[in-house]
Amino acid sequence: MSKPELSCEELRDLLFAFEGSDEPEDTKTVFSRLCEFFAWAAQRGIDTVPCRDGDDAVPLRNYAALFTSVVALRMTGQDGNAEEPPRGPLKVIAPNQALGWANPPNRPPESKYARIERDFAMAACVELFERGDSELGKRKRAVTRVARLFNCSRRRVQAALSFFAQVPPVVFRSLSTAELKEIRRDAKPLPPRRR
Repeated sequence: MSKPELSCEELRDLLFAFEGSDEPEDTKTVFSRLCEFFAWAAQRGIDTVPCRDGDDAVPLRNYAALFTSVVALRMTGQDGNAEEPPRGPLKVIAPNQALGWANPPNRPPESKYARIERDFAMAACVELFERGDSELGKRKRAVTRVARLFNCSRRRVQAALSFFAQVPPVVFRSLSTAELKEIRRDAKPLPPRRR
């Protein structure tokens, strides 16, 4: 079992992953880890979270409020980035559906072929964005850009890269920049969340 303690950076990353994850197993893992942490903090009366970078500790209530918000939005099938509030009364949905354990939250299903094709496009786009970046941390920046391009979480992009980890890197590197740009132009983002 992992240690319950988290730095403010780790806690923030987990909360953002929980908010944006479309993968049932990832959502379940992150939700479990967050519950474990908040229970551990409550048992010990912890009210601040230390930061690794030397900044002042952050009040735990800030993170608890975000966690509560995300759980409430997921439990009512809402998207926190929606421009308009929903019309009509909210309905609480089953936790397995809301938290994505049974199937991805509020997303229509897609075929295995479509998913493999999208994973390939994600990995190719990561290669494209890394080519245009010579600074340290270029993989992280490329993954973030691809997540935005495909309307998904960074974890989803990481999963695509893991899927293609068996493919020799030369396959993507042998594609010309023009070919990679064409893949990017043809990229099909994940279907929008259902309202």
